[in-house]
Amino acid sequence: MEQLRRIAWLPVLWGVIADVILTQIVALGIGTAVGIGPDTDPAMAETMLRASSYYWPTLLLGIMISGLGGYIAGRLAGREGAFHGTLAAFISNIVFTLLTGGFPEDMVGTLGLMAAILAGTLGGWLASLAYKEKV
Repeated sequence: MEQLRRIAWLPVLWGVIADVILTQIVALGIGTAVGIGPDTDPAMAETMLRASSYYWPTLLLGIMISGLGGYIAGRLAGREGAFHGTLAAFISNIVFTLLTGGFPEDMVGTLGLMAAILAGTLGGWLASLAYKEKV
């Protein structure tokens, strides 16, 4: 129970919010570029995205956005940046994935999800380094 009290939940929440909002903005832009509309069937939208040249840049951008969310969480927490970054990336990616339709069924999607959580850890760690230099 003591570990739960050590978590700075507000910075984690800000990291999650940044990750989710930026991901939605990018998804909206890429979806529009690919021709995915609000009434497009999710399976068809996935097929359209994978067939486009935007798939790999979108995947990499999503991973980088999770790193940014982890950086925000680690920087705002001011301590244990890697932990707070990992927590923010885990919550935003795992919970958001569950809410939007389930885990990826292929290896690329699963590795992308794991890389996003790792990017959150890296972002939080970088934030803790930046914080130590400033203090």
